[in-house]
Amino acid sequence: MERREPIAVIVSFDAKGHIAPLWLRIAGYKFKVTSYVLKSARMGIYDYACKIIDENLEKEVNIFYNARDSLWYYVEKE
Repeated sequence: MERREPIAVIVSFDAKGHIAPLWLRIAGYKFKVTSYVLKSARMGIYDYACKIIDENLEKEVNIFYNARDSLWYYVEKE
């Protein structure tokens, strides 16, 4: 089962409209995105796997963007 939590994300757009997540704020903590992969983009939902730095450790987190609602979500596996 997974839990979805709304989060704040700082992004960059390129000239073609591609979205690149740069910073995430999850549970009040700010994380720099070191790399990301757009896993899928369909029906206005953009699913990303991001590598972040958390206390000098690189971790992978899953986030997605719902373009219809203009909201970002962190996907936490339970």
